[in-house]
Amino acid sequence: MKGIAYQPALTSEELSKLSPTDAKFIDPLSDEITCDRDVPLLKKLGVNVIRVYQIDTTKSHDYCMHKLAKNGIYVIADLSEPEQSIVREHPKFTTEIFQRYINVIDVMSQYSNTLGFFAGNEVTNDKTTSLASAYVKASVRDIKAYMRRATADGKIPRSIPVGYSTNDDPDVRLQLMDYFLCNTTPEDSIDFYGVNIYEWCGYSSYVSSGYKERTEEHKDYPIPLFMSEFGCNAYRPRPFTEVEAIFSPVMTNVWSGGLVYMYFEEENQYGIVKRLSPTHVEILPEFENLAKQYNKANPKKVTKSEYLTELKSKAKKSYTCPALSPSWQARGDELPPTPDFEKCKCLDTLPCGLSMPLQTKEMYKQPFDILCDIVDCSDIGYVNGLYGDNSDCSKQEQLSYIMSKVYYLQKGQNGCPLQDLLPQYVKFNEKYATINEANNKDMCSIVAFEASKRSLKKGSDLSGIPSVFRKAQKPLVTNKDRLLSSPDKQNNGKNDASTEPIKDSQNVMKNNKASTKKNRSSRICLDFSILALSLMVYISC
Repeated sequence: MKGIAYQPALTSEELSKLSPTDAKFIDPLSDEITCDRDVPLLKKLGVNVIRVYQIDTTKSHDYCMHKLAKNGIYVIADLSEPEQSIVREHPKFTTEIFQRYINVIDVMSQYSNTLGFFAGNEVTNDKTTSLASAYVKASVRDIKAYMRRATADGKIPRSIPVGYSTNDDPDVRLQLMDYFLCNTTPEDSIDFYGVNIYEWCGYSSYVSSGYKERTEEHKDYPIPLFMSEFGCNAYRPRPFTEVEAIFSPVMTNVWSGGLVYMYFEEENQYGIVKRLSPTHVEILPEFENLAKQYNKANPKKVTKSEYLTELKSKAKKSYTCPALSPSWQARGDELPPTPDFEKCKCLDTLPCGLSMPLQTKEMYKQPFDILCDIVDCSDIGYVNGLYGDNSDCSKQEQLSYIMSKVYYLQKGQNGCPLQDLLPQYVKFNEKYATINEANNKDMCSIVAFEASKRSLKKGSDLSGIPSVFRKAQKPLVTNKDRLLSSPDKQNNGKNDASTEPIKDSQNVMKNNKASTKKNRSSRICLDFSILALSLMVYISC
């Protein structure tokens, strides 16, 4: 894999001019003029894979994808976008995010040169954000289940490998490797693993850069592995001398190449070309340096039969989930629930709700703060090791649910809450204003009855109330050392992005990327699916 990240960024000025409903990113694969300009340059570089971090699913990608295919270039696409991603500080995997991922899969799976999807990029980036990995792992489970159904139904032509792109943080890198392969099956787990490595700076070496240690750590990892980003910019122009090492025999038995960060020159100064106009770019010195290195690299090719033979010869390893501790918060025995579209949609039919979404994510904070000071909100979050019944629903749906819980608690005497705060948004639904039992043939009736049972004051214990939507979750074994939930667990369950300004955990624009990460030292037994194997039997380098 001789690749490069390919994602232009909006400038601060461009972002300031966007409306709340505008896409907060540029999709480079939906612009024919851009592709006519750049594909010949990518070919000259010797690139055979590009990574695109954000796709606009409302636009056509036929022209660019076909042009890339004609030039032997594959695409790995991230499933998220800035407004719909698993936010590391307040993780959730909701119907909104799942639908975003489905939309990308439906669009990109139609192309024969779509190589894979990333379900996350550095979502856990240190020990304080380890809980977020549970949500990424759950999303992989659900993405792959969706693709199996969609393939069987003829909605998409094939399933596409799904992977994760991690950073190189020494506190969590080994735990992450174990976590994504522990207590799972090949059908539900990642098919490949990407590592963003910026340890080799300038004219370093295999040993002094830390590449040797990273290669030793990953040598027995049983799924395809590559550098999902590399290219320290501490010295410019970058000579890209690491390319020779990456494609040398000492590394190709472990690594399947990598992707340079990044094609476009932006404020963070990682580019090899600078955009001048829709039809012209300025070629920077690093372009020629990378082209020279990529076109010179000639690693030994591997056939599928050779790969299968080598795989069988390796001793199979069972991966143990990391133990819960102050530095690791993600449970290995429980994952967040699969987002339930039907159930969550019914939350909007409860007595109180919103007639339309609030204009910004920040606007949800105050309403949740007010309502969660009245009723218990633990069932929309992750508290004491338990995933709430409606933690998988969107912010608008969750707010409707909590508003209706207040309504049920007060027996409707005060009408719907938040009418003073959000008079233009609050709506009343009479159908389930009073409910004494559920109609088992009516999903929304069941949802309303469950909501009424949980309409208890703040501080109540909802875990003991039976729920038709909650599978039997295993109790969390605790001791005094262990952090049992997210850092906001005492905040009545409000540990989500609905009560905080959104932070895009998938943001590709690494304005403060550490460029001098050097010399960092620091590891289900899986039978591979043919799906995963197809990724790393070398794409003609």
